[in-house]
Amino acid sequence: MSSDTPRFACSHGGLWFDDGNGEPQRISDAFAVAGVARDDSGNPHYILDHNGQHFALPWEDVGERSSWRIMRRYVRRMPTSKRSQERLAEYLQTCDISAQWRLTDTAGWHGNSYILPNGECLGCDARIFFQQPAPRYNDFAAHGTLDDWHAQIGRYLAGNSRLCRAAAEAVQHRRRHPPPLRQIQRRQKYRAACRPLRLGTWPRRRA
Repeated sequence: MSSDTPRFACSHGGLWFDDGNGEPQRISDAFAVAGVARDDSGNPHYILDHNGQHFALPWEDVGERSSWRIMRRYVRRMPTSKRSQERLAEYLQTCDISAQWRLTDTAGWHGNSYILPNGECLGCDARIFFQQPAPRYNDFAAHGTLDDWHAQIGRYLAGNSRLCRAAAEAVQHRRRHPPPLRQIQRRQKYRAACRPLRLGTWPRRRA
């Protein structure tokens, strides 16, 4: 086999290995290495793409049982023989990776993108991946129209910074650790600002 001939190729729905001594061997279902990312602790991960579904695989787990367990959640046909698993690990470790991703397990603002607790990313940053060990629930769903939102909510927020921050607080995810005292004091101020909404009254402006 010529040195210019690729040893691995993704085609016809599979990942193939060609040793130059016969027919290429199918290792697994096809998947792509979309890029590399580091989590909030600085640990590197592969960002893999199978049929448009992305998932993260830690570098340190490649070749271990934990890595095959992660990949089998998304890729149906995976190698069972030790030799094929070693070739799959070789493919991951030798493929050319140029795209840099961001990996986080925290919802909220990340640059110009906002991540909802269910993992949905709102914004223009396409290369950000949300990974949370705990089960995710679909806490947010589309309801009504944009005009309804402007009529029922948006018009009250215009020019009112306190209500804007209160609305932002309403869609923040629940933190896994108790917030510090400063955040508790801020939330108490937000609740105080929203009290007229809950009581159905509005504070009168002084003349």
